[in-house]
Amino acid sequence: MTHFRKIFLVSLMILPFYLSNVAAAECPHCTEKGQKGKICKMCKERNKMEEKMMADLKVTPEQKIKLDDLKTNHKSKIDDLKKQMKEKREDLRNELAKENYEPANLDSLKNSIKEIAGTIAAERTNVIIEMRKILTKEQFDKLEAKRSKMKEMKPPRNKMDKEMHPPRPPEEE
Repeated sequence: MTHFRKIFLVSLMILPFYLSNVAAAECPHCTEKGQKGKICKMCKERNKMEEKMMADLKVTPEQKIKLDDLKTNHKSKIDDLKKQMKEKREDLRNELAKENYEPANLDSLKNSIKEIAGTIAAERTNVIIEMRKILTKEQFDKLEAKRSKMKEMKPPRNKMDKEMHPPRPPEEE
């Protein structure tokens, strides 16, 4: 019993240091040991691409501030929704693992997952609509052209993705 108490007390003493390291990291990828306060390679690349995109679109400082606010708000909403989705999927797995599962519980969990997925899709659409309000028509058209090019360059993740989304036919000029 005293051994358990010692482990518990040591854990309580270490927890604040662990949490401060996690909070100090600049991104989820940078929480690895030795990365405190640093930005990982992937985030540096993402930041470079974002800066290049902003320069290509000739975004004004006011637009940049609005886009950054939009990005921050969107990220927090999506993170919350993803957390809810993960919890619901875990609950579904746990329910299915039971010897005598309740079909009503499964239906409820399925409906919750569908609702969260729909909310995520709606939130992503709302972000695009808000971006359209912030950017000029020319900037938005240029952004959409770049996004479609990137989608074409992106290889399919798996066989099913490849079958469901065949390559687009070439555009006629």
